[in-house]
Amino acid sequence: MSTTTTETRERFACLWEKLAGEASPNLIYGRIMGALCLFDQPLSQKELTAKTQFSVSSVSKALDYLVAEGIIWKVKKKGERTYYYAPSMSPREIVVRRLHKMLEAQDEIANEISMLRTELKSSQIREKEVYEAKKSLAILGEFAEAYNRIGKAVAELGQKLLKE
Repeated sequence: MSTTTTETRERFACLWEKLAGEASPNLIYGRIMGALCLFDQPLSQKELTAKTQFSVSSVSKALDYLVAEGIIWKVKKKGERTYYYAPSMSPREIVVRRLHKMLEAQDEIANEISMLRTELKSSQIREKEVYEAKKSLAILGEFAEAYNRIGKAVAELGQKLLKE
């Protein structure tokens, strides 16, 4: 398969989107988890909306996602109609789980980088694109090296957290 420098750039942009998505979880999830971990009791959606200062609909969507991911529980107190939310695991377990997800994404991204580099090296580059292709290969090489170092560090951190 022949890869053009334009295709390479587009796929590389997608890698950055994946990286940003994995490395920096949505702010609302972090604020909700922070509120739930800091208070030693389940909180209602209304309370979480007030504590996070996000809209009711944003908090509702975020809570649905966190419940579906198994990160928080949704419960009702006896005799009440309101749902309450609480972490389903310790903060340490949440961090380790997040690190595992980052490692899974890292493996996918590392494989994509490798494929892009291979395709770019083997493609028929037009004379006008030689400079761009070399530049893209250099950037992909630097990206792969940095990403692999980060992946190793994250894996080591996860192992340390599991042992403690």
